[in-house]
Amino acid sequence: MDEMDILDEVRYLTCNVCARRCYLTATLGVGFGQAEAPGKGRKPGQTLMVSGNSCSNGVDYARSELLESRRIISSTVATTFPDVPRVRVTSQAGVPVDRLLEAMAALDEVTVTVRLRPGDLVVDDLLGLGVKVVVG
Repeated sequence: MDEMDILDEVRYLTCNVCARRCYLTATLGVGFGQAEAPGKGRKPGQTLMVSGNSCSNGVDYARSELLESRRIISSTVATTFPDVPRVRVTSQAGVPVDRLLEAMAALDEVTVTVRLRPGDLVVDDLLGLGVKVVVG
């Protein structure tokens, strides 16, 4: 059995970390000979191989996209002020992709009752993920 018999998934990504915009081929599999040690968000025996990257940022980008994909949220929340009925907010860290709709629903329940400036905290711990949401 060679390593091609045990591949789980091959994904093609465009790295957006630096200006090079490398075209990556990322292979998520099990049991490659010189496998990386299991890390955060990884199942035992699961490995990641990346090619096409010009720097180590590509490997980190592929790892985050395939193993712990997160997105920054930009949205608005309601206020109690007639002159500014909604205020723009953004998360300071990424929210797991599979919880984005849940996060947006949670922000729909938020109402700001005091005047805030850009950077002021609106939500301290979104969905218990440790993600802060601030006025953007």
